[in-house]
Amino acid sequence: MIKLSIVSKHEALTNALDSCGIHPKYFIVYGDGRLGRKFAIATNTEKGGIQTHTNYMTYEEMNAFLMGYNTAQTNPFK
Repeated sequence: MIKLSIVSKHEALTNALDSCGIHPKYFIVYGDGRLGRKFAIATNTEKGGIQTHTNYMTYEEMNAFLMGYNTAQTNPFK
């Protein structure tokens, strides 16, 4: 198994966010800028801050979250 760098994980999650069709104002942020172990979906606020819209999750959890979101959008339950 290949160990991804923090930058690679961030790029992969950003690409997944885009491929899910989520509005471009949402982006991925690090929970810990130095280690990059946790990620969240966020937007910029009017006063220049960042507002998170999900809990901070590990790369694997965020990847599963986005895959589940994409599946729910493309194959809604009947």
